Amino acid sequence: MFSYFLDLLCFLNRRRQSSSTSAARQGEFRNIVILGSLGVGKSSLVNMLIGRAVAPVSNDIGVAHPAIVEYPISLSEIPNDTHPHLHTSSSDLVLRFYDTLGLDHRPSPWGAIKARLQRSGGAHVVVYCMRRGRLSSEQIMHLHTIRKTFCHGDVPLLLVVSGVEYRRGSAGKWWEANGDDLESAVQVNFADHICLNTWDAAHPSWRQHGAIYEETQRLVRDLMIRHCSLHSVS
Repeated sequence: MFSYFLDLLCFLNRRRQSSSTSAARQGEFRNIVILGSLGVGKSSLVNMLIGRAVAPVSNDIGVAHPAIVEYPISLSEIPNDTHPHLHTSSSDLVLRFYDTLGLDHRPSPWGAIKARLQRSGGAHVVVYCMRRGRLSSEQIMHLHTIRKTFCHGDVPLLLVVSGVEYRRGSAGKWWEANGDDLESAVQVNFADHICLNTWDAAHPSWRQHGAIYEETQRLVRDLMIRHCSLHSVS
C-alpha cells in the first residue's frame, strides 16, 4: 500500500515538475542539488524548502527511490521577507531543488545524479546534509568527490547539519563547539552552514513547535536564495 501511494505521489510530482520546468526554460532558474548519505534528512529538507510534503520521506529498503528528483518552486511562491534582496528584480526566478538517493546506496546513484545535472544545466549550489556527530570515512570520501565533481569555479558547497535540538540558540552553539573540528577533519571549507531539525509537517514536533519550524524554514530558505544570487552555473 505504501508503495502504491509513493508511486502516485511521484506521478503527481512529475506532472507538476513538467509545467514548472517549462516555465524555467523561459526564464531564469537555479539548480540546488542536495546530497548526503541515507537517512540524514535530505527529503525532509526539500519539504521544508518547498513548504509542503512533496518528497517521500522513507528509508524503507523495499521501496524503489529514483536516484535524483527535481522539485521546482518559483521565487514568487516564497514570502517576500525571505528574499528582500531578490524579489524586485527576480520574482520569476525558479529554484530547482534536486533530492537525491543516499550516496551510500547500492548500486551507487552517482552516475544518474551527474547525468541528470549535466542535462539540466549544472549545479548553482551544492548542499551536503549530515546528522550531527562525526562523519564516517565513507562520508568524508563522498564530500571530496562532491567538491571535485560539482564545486568548480564559484559554485558553493553548503553544509546542513540535521538532528540539532530545536531549543533556541542550541544550533549556533553546536557549530561553535564542533564546526572548526569538523572542517579540519574533512579538510573542506564550507561556503556556509546551518544547523537545524527538519521535522516533517506531519511530525508531532511541528505542531508543538510550529513557530520554531517556520523560523528555521525562513533561515534555510534565505541561505539557499542568498547563495543562488551570488554564484553562477559551473
